[in-house]
Amino acid sequence: MATTTSITSSIKGIALIASLPLFLFTLKQSLEPLYASLPVTTHLSNITLLSSLLSSFIPLPSTHPLWNEPSLLFLTSTLLSLAPKSTFVVGSWTARWHDVLWGPIVTHTLITAPIVFLHVLLLRTYITRTIPNPPQALAVPLVAWIFVQLTEGLVGQNVPMGMRLPVDAVLSSDLLFIGLATLFATLALPTLLISLVTSSAPTPPPNSPKSKDSKPKSSLKSPHRSPLSTLPSLLLPALSLSSLALTTRQTLTPRNFPILSDDGGHRLLASSVGASGRITVGENIKDNYRYLRAGHSLLGGLWTGPKAHPASSKNPKSRKEAINLGDSIYSAFVLQEGALLFEREFPADEDWSKKENKVLVIGLGAGIVPRSFFHHGLRPTILELDSEVYKYARDYFGLDRLSLPEDPQSLPGGGGVGNDGEVYIGDARQWITQRANITREEGSKGGKGGAKFDYVIHDVFSGGSVPGHLFTVEFWRDVRELMRDDGILAVNFAGEVGSNASKAILTTLLSIFSPQDGTSKGRCKAYHDAHEPIFTPPPPTAPSSESFINMVFFCTPTSNADGKGMETRKVRYSDVKESPLREWVLGSFDKREVDFKYILGSSGSETATEGSETGSEKSEGGKAGEKEKKGGKEKGGVGDEEFVLRDGWNRLGEWQVESGLEHWKLMRMVMPDEFWESY
Repeated sequence: MATTTSITSSIKGIALIASLPLFLFTLKQSLEPLYASLPVTTHLSNITLLSSLLSSFIPLPSTHPLWNEPSLLFLTSTLLSLAPKSTFVVGSWTARWHDVLWGPIVTHTLITAPIVFLHVLLLRTYITRTIPNPPQALAVPLVAWIFVQLTEGLVGQNVPMGMRLPVDAVLSSDLLFIGLATLFATLALPTLLISLVTSSAPTPPPNSPKSKDSKPKSSLKSPHRSPLSTLPSLLLPALSLSSLALTTRQTLTPRNFPILSDDGGHRLLASSVGASGRITVGENIKDNYRYLRAGHSLLGGLWTGPKAHPASSKNPKSRKEAINLGDSIYSAFVLQEGALLFEREFPADEDWSKKENKVLVIGLGAGIVPRSFFHHGLRPTILELDSEVYKYARDYFGLDRLSLPEDPQSLPGGGGVGNDGEVYIGDARQWITQRANITREEGSKGGKGGAKFDYVIHDVFSGGSVPGHLFTVEFWRDVRELMRDDGILAVNFAGEVGSNASKAILTTLLSIFSPQDGTSKGRCKAYHDAHEPIFTPPPPTAPSSESFINMVFFCTPTSNADGKGMETRKVRYSDVKESPLREWVLGSFDKREVDFKYILGSSGSETATEGSETGSEKSEGGKAGEKEKKGGKEKGGVGDEEFVLRDGWNRLGEWQVESGLEHWKLMRMVMPDEFWESY
């Protein structure tokens, strides 16, 4: 009997320790549309640790009708089955405070802490039954917490894409909550049945004499519990199973889109779970715009109805319904079109009248950028992480007009990466690396190195942060390999101008496109899309170093013969196409340039300028570079290795925490609370 109990407890303990990181992952996915990933995770680890340690001071379950193993299992099951609704209600309530610190803390205290507490308390119970000499009470919570930290990345966001389990792409958070609730109810039922059978069987009183002539006493006088005494133990199972059945029914009932809000001012057109979280398409009926959203991040949007200006044949139409779509609601996408304004020196030995210009788009969003470049005569090749984003961009934002394939190729192994004009779904790093290796191999055989791109548009900003592995030296080196010598790279980034994250991104770009050792004659520039009031004349203008704005870094592998390069031409009618937004952004493009001193500091700006100069001027830049290398981290210029992002050294995620929290507060001011609560 002891062996059976030990084996059963071991199985239950393994189930509990395995389900804890899955619960935390599911919780983050559930709260992410309301809080974004950074606010949700900032204090989650500390709250998990405190909840685990608190369980070590509580007595283990006994035979009490309400404080026993089945009751605690059913209580945990009840909390998990209610989690889809409770996370939304509590998360919406605290998010309306617009407090990025205390909102998530209170949410985790009310939702996360009780479930983690019960998890670890039950785990202590099973370990005590399994191990002859169980460890001290504090040991189990600490070991459980360490295990969670080590394993959470397998189903979370802490490791590069392609190395983690795609749980979020298979099941929604609601279904995962239901699965966990079912697990705990299943663990509790056998124990509950055994306890009910045992409690209903009469037992002889202790020390009673046994004889052959003795008759059994009345059950009313025996010390065993009456059937009425087991009713408290049945209350939690009944509540647990009822809530589980109700939640399962609500979750599995399909929603009929479009869904109109109670006040009639908002329509939810589509919603599903993709690789990047909850993907939704909605419309603001009052203000006339359509948007694409991933979690708590806006991927893009277009004006509709009366605001769909200009009313021309160039206007795309929605695939799902006959409605005109106008300008982008974000000026940052138009700022990326500034890549077309840079003068390019075409080789004289090529017939450019027969050339097909090509653009590589890394990060699709609502498809605004590839659609714009397509209308300028460029053939787009698109790299997108999430297939749901691509589907919605085609169905609701006019991307289907670009003659792109209906079914995109999946990475890895989804067809040849050498094909242009395709759409690839997966981690862009895999495609870029494979394509760059092919290009180098062809070049080593005496060829031209394969077809290259005229423009590369890189926009992977989402939810207040960017994936660090798409901003390293190794990544940019591969991207440069895919660009023509006169090609233009545009990199979108949102954050504070003078932050470490902005400095690291620019420093890393300069190390590849404009290094101090003179191995490349490229050059980089930065531009912003802020409004006029924060300009600092005279040009080149820049906002305050404390401002949270969108910036686009433009780089080219080869500058002009004079070493300066990246000169811009005048805006033409074909650039703006009767669009007020394009006329406003591109018409003032030169005035939007950000001096590097606002990003790198004065010493960094000087070093960056010297690094792109030639002749005697470059020699001074070389000396400056040597000083930077000797000075190490004291200088903070382009030569500062601390700010050069590499695969083995990348603190971009750490540096984005503060700006990510600021981005959440900014988004809560830009859009009303009801907007974020509709998904």
